[in-house]
Amino acid sequence: MSTGITVSDAVISKFDDFKLKRLKGVGYITMVIDGDEVTLEKEYPKTMSITDFQKELTDAPKYVVVDFDYTTTDGRPADKIILISWIPDTAKIK
Repeated sequence: MSTGITVSDAVISKFDDFKLKRLKGVGYITMVIDGDEVTLEKEYPKTMSITDFQKELTDAPKYVVVDFDYTTTDGRPADKIILISWIPDTAKIK
């Protein structure tokens, strides 16, 4: 079953670059549904703390991609790409 929502070529290209670490210094990317298409909204620097990034989020629903760095229990540095569907309780229903 299809939802009728498509993803723009710019989003696909940006996500591919993000996951392959070609976007130096980018830690967060936000995307919104514009009409019937997912489009890029904004990029945020990797140096921005998660607390500061949370302050940037509004009441509008969006998708967020985060490059999360962490240290494993045995001390190795690692990272994960996390996709978040941001839909606050205060968001307007369409």
